[in-house]
Amino acid sequence: MVASATNNGQLLTPGRQPPDSGKQALLQRTVAFLVPAPAPNAVDAGNEATLRQRLADPTVVGLVEQFRLFVCLVAKCRLLIADAPWLAPDTSFAARLFDQFDRMLLHDYNLKPLEPRRAAARMQSLQTLVLM
Repeated sequence: MVASATNNGQLLTPGRQPPDSGKQALLQRTVAFLVPAPAPNAVDAGNEATLRQRLADPTVVGLVEQFRLFVCLVAKCRLLIADAPWLAPDTSFAARLFDQFDRMLLHDYNLKPLEPRRAAARMQSLQTLVLM
């Protein structure tokens, strides 16, 4: 994982200029969180002590433990499905709905068709949502 702070746009595109096609392809494979810098006069901006205090709260500790357990169980199920594809949930109805929606976007709204890798990623995300 790489974290960086810059005044440039996504993938170091200067200003509000849109990225070219090569950078756009990289951008589709990148997760970027655009976080504004806190104001210098903000009272609670970036206060490490406040974060530690909130994480010491027993209710927060319990919620974090539950979340970690849930994420680990979903990840384990995804790994089991990768090893044994017959364990995968049946998403055929959803696939038909997605095909119909894609056709509607193509014909009614004149949007370009979905790329195959995007369709595969959408089905993987659907499997993860079914497991949740």
